[in-house]
Amino acid sequence: MKNLMMMVVGGFAFAGLAGAAITPALVGSPTVSGANFVWNYQISVDSLEQLTASSSPSCSTAAACGSFFTIYDFVGYVAGSIKAPTGWATQVALKGLTNSTQNPTDSATLSNLTFIYVGTPNPNVGPLNLAGFSAASNFGTANNGGTFTYQAEKDNGTIDAGIGPIEVPSASCDTDTFEVNYYSNAHNTPDGTVRITNVGTQIGSTGDSSGDMCALVYVLTPDQELSECCACAITPDGLLTLSVNNDLTSNPLTREIPVTGDIKIISSKTCNPAAPSPAPAIRAWATHIQNNGSVTETPFTNPSLCTGEIQQLASKCSAILSNGSGFGVCSCGGINGI
Repeated sequence: MKNLMMMVVGGFAFAGLAGAAITPALVGSPTVSGANFVWNYQISVDSLEQLTASSSPSCSTAAACGSFFTIYDFVGYVAGSIKAPTGWATQVALKGLTNSTQNPTDSATLSNLTFIYVGTPNPNVGPLNLAGFSAASNFGTANNGGTFTYQAEKDNGTIDAGIGPIEVPSASCDTDTFEVNYYSNAHNTPDGTVRITNVGTQIGSTGDSSGDMCALVYVLTPDQELSECCACAITPDGLLTLSVNNDLTSNPLTREIPVTGDIKIISSKTCNPAAPSPAPAIRAWATHIQNNGSVTETPFTNPSLCTGEIQQLASKCSAILSNGSGFGVCSCGGINGI
């Protein structure tokens, strides 16, 4: 299961990297930027290590590059989007800059991001925590099986290198994170309902042992337009009941109240409908008001959640949250959504 477990660098543990020199980690969730997603990284530098400057920011071999780290196979890289803090240079190449002692998986068709230290000539001694490393991707879903390598220098002057896992963009589909249903004859009597529970799948997971989740809700009209979106927090085994009339369709972006359409829910580790962090845990059911006035209830279907759908829902919701002046935001059982 490829999911978006987003963690700050202080909480990220790497097996086999005890005493590592440079340890990069994803910070938070990728942020929406137009049609793309910005991935922000931090690094930590061990107390027994030091950063030594490269003689040239355009160095072509590991031996000539001083201290650096490379993130491999950054899927969907947006040309020109790589950024680094002061004192660092960047390279993007299909063959990633790598110390000769390391053997990472490196696709010949995917971009690799290298960040090269070019700061003060004197050693920059750890422990250090540095932010400001980023790049944009067409994709906002994470593959937590990505790879990085680093090269630095021990405090005794010997070269040090290593390898570890890191979260990178993924173009694949997630399973068990997407719920889809419909609403019908809204704003008639009786009212339709959507019931959502957190089944507790994420209890004890890395990053948040509580298992708390968010249902990211997207309400669409029959012409495929996003009418409302919001995020509703749900604790394990909790049950959230939403009114179709009052919570999901009463505050449309266009001010035109819809009576039928789709409801899509992303099971997310974070409560931002403009930047989903998919992980399995959410289940949902909906009642439907049929044309003859009868009421039926069905579970939400659970199709695969692919990057294109995530990107489309997140981008449209981001525009609503930024420009809707409060319209287009649904609510969570009478409580305003996020």
